[in-house]
Amino acid sequence: MMHRHNSRNNTLAIAMSALLLAVPCLALDGFVVAVHYEQPAGQLGNIHDASIPGKLVRYDIRNSQTIGTNVLFEKTGVGYACLSPFGDQVAFTKPSGKIAVISVKGGPETELVSFVGTETPAANETPMTGIQWPASEGGKWLYYMDGRNGGNNNSLRRVHVDTRQDEFVVRFNRSAAAGFALSLDATPHSGTYVKRTDNYTIAIYNLARGDGDLFNCPRTGGCGESISPDGSLFTANSGWHTSVNLVDVNGNVQGDFRLNQWDGDPCSPALGLTREQTTWAWQAFRWSVNAMNWIAVHQGRLKLGSTHETYFQDVELYNWVDKMQLNVTHNPTGSFDRVGGFWENRPGELFLGYFRGQAPLHVAFADARLQGEWTWDFGDASTAKPAAGPVQHTFNKEGTFTVMARHGDQAAKAQVMVLKRRPPVATCRYVNATCVLVDFDEPVRTNHVQALFASGVKAAELTLNETGRRLFIRLQQPLKGNDKLRIKGVEDLAQEPNPLDSKPMDVRVPAWPSDRRDLVFLWEDAKTLNVVEDGTNNAVRELRVSRDAGAATLDRYGRMRPLKGRFSTGFFSQVNAQAQFRDLILANAFTLEVTLQSDDLDQHAHSRFPVRIVNCSAWHDADWEFMLGQQGDQILFSIRTTENMLTLDDKPTKSDLHGHAPILELARLPDTRPHHLIVSYVPGKLVAYLDGKCVKQTDEVKGDLLAWGYGELCFGDNHNGSRHGWLGRLEGVAIYKRFFDAEEAARNCDAYRKKVQARPVLPQAEVEAKLLALSTIPDPKKIAPYRDALMVNEYEITRVVQTSKDWKATAGIEPGRKIRVAQWGLIEEQPTGLARAKCGDARHLVLEVYDHHPDKVEEVVTSNSLEIDPTISLLYEPLP
Repeated sequence: MMHRHNSRNNTLAIAMSALLLAVPCLALDGFVVAVHYEQPAGQLGNIHDASIPGKLVRYDIRNSQTIGTNVLFEKTGVGYACLSPFGDQVAFTKPSGKIAVISVKGGPETELVSFVGTETPAANETPMTGIQWPASEGGKWLYYMDGRNGGNNNSLRRVHVDTRQDEFVVRFNRSAAAGFALSLDATPHSGTYVKRTDNYTIAIYNLARGDGDLFNCPRTGGCGESISPDGSLFTANSGWHTSVNLVDVNGNVQGDFRLNQWDGDPCSPALGLTREQTTWAWQAFRWSVNAMNWIAVHQGRLKLGSTHETYFQDVELYNWVDKMQLNVTHNPTGSFDRVGGFWENRPGELFLGYFRGQAPLHVAFADARLQGEWTWDFGDASTAKPAAGPVQHTFNKEGTFTVMARHGDQAAKAQVMVLKRRPPVATCRYVNATCVLVDFDEPVRTNHVQALFASGVKAAELTLNETGRRLFIRLQQPLKGNDKLRIKGVEDLAQEPNPLDSKPMDVRVPAWPSDRRDLVFLWEDAKTLNVVEDGTNNAVRELRVSRDAGAATLDRYGRMRPLKGRFSTGFFSQVNAQAQFRDLILANAFTLEVTLQSDDLDQHAHSRFPVRIVNCSAWHDADWEFMLGQQGDQILFSIRTTENMLTLDDKPTKSDLHGHAPILELARLPDTRPHHLIVSYVPGKLVAYLDGKCVKQTDEVKGDLLAWGYGELCFGDNHNGSRHGWLGRLEGVAIYKRFFDAEEAARNCDAYRKKVQARPVLPQAEVEAKLLALSTIPDPKKIAPYRDALMVNEYEITRVVQTSKDWKATAGIEPGRKIRVAQWGLIEEQPTGLARAKCGDARHLVLEVYDHHPDKVEEVVTSNSLEIDPTISLLYEPLP
């Protein structure tokens, strides 16, 4: 049998099950809006070229057939398009850098805002921005990305479709492509935002949380992202755009699908491409605005052997629940279509939008479509009779309410989420001796804000960040130690504001790092808020690591544990204003600190280079700015400078975007226990400390750090992964833009050693045993959204090696006794070594008690296909 225990994803799994039982849709009425490009025959060119004639087209569908088209707008360089949540208007971008709206029935367009500010695009520039139109706040706000620099900025803005009021929403900590997706309930302080970032990674943001990545989705190749109306699922391409991942917003695969292929070759003969040179592919998706089961997509051909796409040729509708597909355009002309939205007709029902806020919540249901006398049911046991003007209602109770208005055979619906009235909750975070943060659990505003420290230290500057969820406090004098802090003059954004409780908060100074000056990067563990000060704009950068599926995980202490794969951070090393390593490079000083625990003292890569422990790398095996690696039991290091740079084929060079440097041997690892390591460099001097002692000092490395090109900070492998995987645990990673002396190295080593020693050690029994019976390792696809699984196996103890003094298992551990052991069969959907185990095998086991284990074994899938026998003890084998 297979057990699922108390998973946080159960609600989503139940919702998915209900969704998949939907009644098949055998007929379809509705319409698709798409951008249609007419490319000259034989021209591949840039598919986003603003010089290409474009049309904004509506395709009408009835009974699964296209019955008509209507060109809504036609002009060179028409860009993105987005259907309104009520299906009555389309927003689209114009080559002038303007966003406009037009009725789905045609007519004159209305320009709303310029997404390139006051700048006029150059003749050869293609300004681009994604646009999304959520149904929250009555569907009156259209969201877009700041379109300067080709749309790759990281600022989200919105414009009111009636008043044209234009306002900033949030600035993200990673740049994005122009396209993005929003859940229909999105507001500046709620909802889900999905985008493709640099290196084609899908990043998912929870707008209620504020700034910073929620996480990078490890499942998808990163193009064509779209999110479901309820915000629970999204789609994106995988691989070479030949299959589609269906993923929940926790990064768990819910399924995938391949669109059907039909007879005929839509590639124009003028392109000179044969079937053998191309493969089916699709690009952008757009989830239907008012139906969960339909996804619109544009499809065409991908030229093999190249990442250059031929233009796409058809708009498809795909019902991923019922596995139905409709080719809408049947377009043989070799044109390119970008989907702008799909609407499934539901006669007689209007959607009024989503509304959200704390009680008491006052909502005005003003909608021009509500003409005549309507009767109202607000879902909270309150009703209203017809009114001449806009209907208003105050919701005083917490809950989610469905509002219905009726007029004859017509109905209008809205959803109102009312949150409990309460004051904001604050938490204090120490950043460094002159910088403290206060985080709020909801957006707030300030009014003559004050920060009062018990020690008498004065605040020099208080800055509330753009999301209203973090207060940055700059101090006039450094903190001498732990302190108390009270905040006055803060309230939340409720319609009737709630003030912050001004009770004192603890300000705790962590022991490590002992001196936080000039920190560029800090990641202690996954259980710690990892922040460094960003001196350029009086703020901080909050640092996380993202992990590849099947390639990395976190252990019980929150340490990184690469599994022949990599963690990455999205840190980039280019010398420009947007790169996080810019200040380090300009400071011309570098220190890397890490506590590492190698799984094996004989690790080797499948190439001429070592396995990578910490690595700032780009696309190639022979490409890094700096690299900490292991070869056998040797710890190796390399850093690229203006004097020692090598090309990818090991030739000396002074300047190149890609390349590496000679590798130095630092020290030998004595064992597989945790070890503290520091490597520090200034031009002409490199020094390394292992466990607080100097193990390497050389003047052979010379040159400035300005030779750095392009790289992403990775742990456990290089940028592309799989060839240089390191096995072990990583924690306490810090990078500084200054040089370390021996005293500070010893001080930091001692501080981190004390942290490691203070960790609770669980009682263990170490035995040798014979495998008697195996449970089945579950199929990863069948346990989604779970990614890890335990399996219960039966053993007979042959020898007791040792037990802890505090070992108190209910049954004795002795030779000849049968035991059952919960062991990890799947880690990040990848089978462990138990997949090769056979009955009769002799195995060495390290055991702990199963009940109430800190690894939360009750919250994962457990496969147990053995006969029930209550007389046999159940134990647990933790990850090594």
